Parts: sequence; C-alpha cells; structure tokens
Amino acid sequence: MTTDTDGMAEYYGYYQITQFYPTIYYGKIKYDCLPEQEADMMIGQEITIKEDFFNTYDNNRRPNSRIADRLEDGFWIEEVKIEHTEYCIERKYRKDIYGLRDNMLPDQITQQEYIEIDVYTGYYAGDNTLPQLFVTEDGKIILYAMGEYFLLKKVNKHYNLRRIIMKKIKRMYIIIILIFISIISRYKFRNIEREETGQTAKKENDGALQNFEAGLNAMPMSEMEMEEHEEQNELTGRLEAYYKTFLQPNETPICIYEGMNKFAVYKKTLEKNIIFVDVVFVEKETNRIFTWQEDEMIPIGNLEDGKVSFSEMQDFSNKSYILMKKMAGDELLVNVMSKLEQNGLNHLNLIYDGTIKFLNRNYYMISSFESFEDHIIRNQGYYIDSTNGDIYCVAEDAESLRTELFYIDNLYLEKFPDFS
Repeated sequence: MTTDTDGMAEYYGYYQITQFYPTIYYGKIKYDCLPEQEADMMIGQEITIKEDFFNTYDNNRRPNSRIADRLEDGFWIEEVKIEHTEYCIERKYRKDIYGLRDNMLPDQITQQEYIEIDVYTGYYAGDNTLPQLFVTEDGKIILYAMGEYFLLKKVNKHYNLRRIIMKKIKRMYIIIILIFISIISRYKFRNIEREETGQTAKKENDGALQNFEAGLNAMPMSEMEMEEHEEQNELTGRLEAYYKTFLQPNETPICIYEGMNKFAVYKKTLEKNIIFVDVVFVEKETNRIFTWQEDEMIPIGNLEDGKVSFSEMQDFSNKSYILMKKMAGDELLVNVMSKLEQNGLNHLNLIYDGTIKFLNRNYYMISSFESFEDHIIRNQGYYIDSTNGDIYCVAEDAESLRTELFYIDNLYLEKFPDFS
C-alpha cells in the first residue's frame, strides 16, 4: 500500500451526505450498529476532506468502543475530527477489500474494482477505527461509517460556510437560553420549602423545558433559509397534489423533504396505515419527477400533471380529535396496554422508550420486551401520535427498509359493542 498525496488533490473539498446505502444485511440481524433513526441523522451532514483535516461521524455503538459511555435509550451521532491526516490511496479488487468479501455491499455501488482511500490516524478503541472512502467507476464518493455506506456530494465552500455560521448562531442561542433557565431556576428553588421540594422542582423543570423549546422555535432564520423553507413547502404541496391524482380516493399522500431535492413519499390509507411508496427527486427547473430504478434515474412524471390546486389540498392533521394531553410514562403504558388488550394483544411487557419525530409528527415510543435475569430484549415497537392518540404497530418495508406504521386503535375512542 502506497501513499499518493498527488492523487488525493482531486478529492479535496467540502461534501454533504445525500443518501444512505445500507448493506444487504441491514435490518436483518438482531443488533444493528446503526439504527434507522441515526442513519436518518447522517443525511445532510457535512464532510470536509482537506490535506491536513478530515471529519466523519460516529454513534459509539460498536462493540469494544465507547459504547458504555452512551445512553442506549437515545438516538444521536457525533462529529469526529481528525487533524494532521495522512491518506493512503490504492486501487483494489473487491475481494481484497476488508468488509466487502462477503457480498454485503448495496446494489447501488456494487462493482469489481474500487479506489480505496484510508484516512489515518484512526480513532476510538485504541485508534483501531479507520475512516474509509471508496470511489466508484462512475466517480461517486462513498463514505464508510458505522458499518454502513453513504453517498457524498461535493458542495460549494460558501454553502458549507453559511451552514457552519448558522449552526454557531443557533448554538449561541441555546447556550443563552440554558443560562437564563439556570438563573431563573436557582432563584426560584431558593424559595421552595423543604417539604415541597420534590413536587415543586418537577413543575419548575417542566416550565424550564417549555421555555427551552419555545426558545428553540423562536430562533431566527436567515433570509436565504426562509426562502429555501418556503420553496420546500411549495414543492412538497405540489408533489402531494401530484400523488393525490394517482392514489385511491380515500388515500392521503404524505411527502417529506429530505434534502437535495429528494422526497420520501408515503400514503395514509383509509384504515389509517402509513405506508411507504417511493423516494423521488424533483428537478425544479423542469418540474420533472425522477426515481431510482436499477441504478438509473428514471423520469416518472411532471408536477404539472397533478393539476395542482392548493385550495383543494386537504388538512390531514385529524382536527376532529382534541389535542392529546401530556401523560407521564407510567400512565401512558397503562392506557396503551388496555387498548392493546382490547385488540387481542395480551400478556405483553411494555417499556416506554421516549419520543421520536416521524414524518413531521411527534410520537411516543413504546416497545414490548422479554425479560431475562441480566437483560431485556425488545420485540415489537409501537408509536402513539402525541397529537391525537392514534396507536400504531411499527413495521419495516422489506425493500426500502423504511419505517411503516399500521393503525391499531386510538387512546380516546371507545369501541361500540358488537350486537351481531
């Protein structure tokens, strides 16, 4: 293996992660090092490749790494910065690349010969984790991270710099809000009598959290970000109108913008199931819609075909329901357990796993589990819509590995007796 500094020059620059290329085993083994939620967090992250600097991302879930330092009930990734880098470039056959011998590579980047770029020094676990890049025959640059693969796209330096500045501004607002909360909390806690400490402290913490969330929502957006946001909303609305003309009359399209003109398309059925449909790309200049088919981008329609009429767009927010009241974890488990039993799902052990955002809605997460002497194993997952109380069984589309939701019941609706 030789170091080729000159060969690296053409790859120096700023990149953005635009697509997740899961291995063929992803989601098919009991323990994945990269949960779907953290794979989604990778989309849009920036990668810098320079002569003396490289950055990647890690979730510390690998065996023999810093897995003991992270909370297993949360989802997050962190940036890993490597300075004074040394790059090793070598053209290799697939059979000679570690990790590719067992035909695990996703179809999108399967070929017999690659340019492999190793980034030294390694990090974590005694510096044994070595960042890697792969360059395909058609010039795609693939990042290998957390046992999976991600497509990189080169972006303008000024675009990257603007994102960094906005991140720093938002981080500054978060710090100011946290300092403010800390000062207010200290002042108020001094006046709490000892016998009321526990109950009052909980109320103060809830209030602080609400203030913190309000502060995050109030963070300013740049004029350019506002324009991008409005453009994304317009494209999303037009795409939903397009799919509305092709779905069944009682089906509702749900389109989610994932960056780089990419949209995930779902549909909500009459039975309230939320089913994955496709991933599409919109060419803004021509309004054409594309999708991947056998490693090729295929046009499937045009936004103009949808006969868009925004006045006819429906509001799918289930306004017939009252807003779901905020429940404590134990109360939520009891109510969900009751509803599952009413639907024939008996003798389940349930555990509360926190909250998650899916398709721009917030859900409570609950899992059934088996208990053993020194550990538990989670089995089926359930999402509860925090707005209207709908209860869903969580599943996964076999081909796309995308999350799908199948409606079970509602926390507030009572079943009418069957007199038949």
